[in-house]
Amino acid sequence: MTRIRFRKGMAVILMALGAMMLARGLLFTFKAGLGWQGMIQSLLVGALVFALGFARWRYLRQRG
Repeated sequence: MTRIRFRKGMAVILMALGAMMLARGLLFTFKAGLGWQGMIQSLLVGALVFALGFARWRYLRQRG
């Protein structure tokens, strides 16, 4: 039971990390003036990390 709770917590941390990566990447892109390519790259990476955490959280929620 504790192992699943630990894994759920790690999935939530991964979702938070993805959201922070997304926000920080967009902020840096606007400040540095990197254009739309930089904005799309930061959006893509942050969204993928968030989606990975969300998928793991949903899987573990159904499992236990």
